Amino acid sequence: MLLEFFTIFFVLIFCTLAGTAVVAWHHVDSPAVDLFAVVAGVLGTGSLVIAVGYLFSNAAFVLGSTISVAMILPIPWILFAFDYIGQEDLISLSSVGALATPLVLGLSATLTIFVSRLFPGFTLFVEKGTSGLTAVVVAAVELTQWGGMLYAGGVILAGTGLVLRSFQRYAHLDSTTGTVLCTFGVIPWISVLFALQLQSVSFAVFSGTVAVGFGTGAIAAAALVGPSSLFDRVPAAGNVGPTTVIEELDDAVVITDGEGQVIELNPSARQLFGPQQDTFGTQVSTLLGSSLTDLDSQAPVEIESDSRRHLFDPTVSELTDQHGHLLGYAVVLRDATETTIRKQRLEVHNRVLRHNFRNDMTVLLGRLDVIRSQIDDPSMSDNLDTIDRTGQELVALADEIRELERLLSADIETAQPIQIKSIARQIFDRTEAERDAKLQYRGETVISLAATPDQLQAALEKLIVNGIKHNNSDTPEVQVRVTHRSGTGYPLEIAVLDNGPGIPEAERKTISTGEETPLSHSVGVGLWSVHWITRSLGGKMSIENRDPTGTAVKLLIPTASIEANASDESTPTETVEQSR
Repeated sequence: MLLEFFTIFFVLIFCTLAGTAVVAWHHVDSPAVDLFAVVAGVLGTGSLVIAVGYLFSNAAFVLGSTISVAMILPIPWILFAFDYIGQEDLISLSSVGALATPLVLGLSATLTIFVSRLFPGFTLFVEKGTSGLTAVVVAAVELTQWGGMLYAGGVILAGTGLVLRSFQRYAHLDSTTGTVLCTFGVIPWISVLFALQLQSVSFAVFSGTVAVGFGTGAIAAAALVGPSSLFDRVPAAGNVGPTTVIEELDDAVVITDGEGQVIELNPSARQLFGPQQDTFGTQVSTLLGSSLTDLDSQAPVEIESDSRRHLFDPTVSELTDQHGHLLGYAVVLRDATETTIRKQRLEVHNRVLRHNFRNDMTVLLGRLDVIRSQIDDPSMSDNLDTIDRTGQELVALADEIRELERLLSADIETAQPIQIKSIARQIFDRTEAERDAKLQYRGETVISLAATPDQLQAALEKLIVNGIKHNNSDTPEVQVRVTHRSGTGYPLEIAVLDNGPGIPEAERKTISTGEETPLSHSVGVGLWSVHWITRSLGGKMSIENRDPTGTAVKLLIPTASIEANASDESTPTETVEQSR
């Protein structure tokens, strides 16, 4: 009766595991699912073979089959673990052969013992009273068997440790799933180990221990491919992702050990420095001409390759384990040749514009005054006036660009209160206008912002002056509205609205896209100045035409707050009229 029970029980385990393997193989599309099906298939096939031993009441067959399953199971299990965590590069014929050799020896010893015990009867026994060479052979075979079992246990635990480490490492993985997965791989093998220790008690205890272990593994396997499949979220991306990114990165990446010796190059670095075997073990200071400390503080570094000079911006990052222990360094070299040349070109152009151009133009205007005093021909007066006016505009443009550079280079880290309404009134008071103009101000009067008053004043002045100067209405009107909405990404909104003709679509598109082309360009640097100042404050600018006429320019700025008791509740709107 007991043998029939175990026969039926192990047949049920086989059916469960075989069904799990089929479902996983054909209906689950995810990394490592094929090897999971192999593990389930090995365990299920072993259960069927064990059931055959019970069916024919052969204890030696049951014992040999159980130990054989314990010897075979570790290889597909650790291969599954490699694939599941994204280390499939460790799976190869050589690695499988190296891992399987001790297990093959242990399995051979098990089969030898199995054959020797196959006759006759249904008892678990060990031959006693042997001596001489036979005793040595028996001892060697049994030692090989137990050595194989211990090695199998080590392989099982190694694969389990890899899986558990990944579940601990990545918060998006369900720890319950990790526990069930490791139960599927570990419990059947542990049950065999305990059963072998208990075989001297009784065959029923041995059989029950193995049955509980294999049954637990079968239940866990079925649960893993159920509605909440473990393959819905796997840790492979976390392990494969960084490696793939480094391999596919266009930037050169040099990996060193803690002493600064090169141990690995990505493809971009190999293309730059040559084959990895030629650089392996080389000090990074020899390879790059600078130590790790210098690389972390300097830019750019110059490297010559293929008769070309490259300039790279280096970034040095520490590589640590989960305990924070230093393992080495990653040096990322971003090609900065074009960027550096462009930056140098802009610096030269800027210097020429700020100094040489302005100084030379001042000389020309001075000479123009001399010429004007020496020419009495009235017909030349208009031409001289045009030249003088154009020259003055160019000098003013150079001064404007120089001032913009000063504003953009300001380094402000802490917020400070800014009297924004006072700034708007001062701008309007000194604005030169040829006709009556009206300024309206609405909103907060003092804001706290990580900016200088000069930066905000420059941006507002450009917008207010443009709103008056380029206005074709009888009475130019400019409204400044300051709104603060806490809890939003851009809490501060400064809107400047006018009743002029509006800004042409081409110019608005140029500013919004941030790119000037021969067919799409803006007039002057006024709006560009506002755009750059707003971007330097971490904000953004939008330009819209109003209906029926006019322009609305909005500056959206983050990390701004309202000064306590600074809002002008009694006079939320102030109208300032000035006639000239």
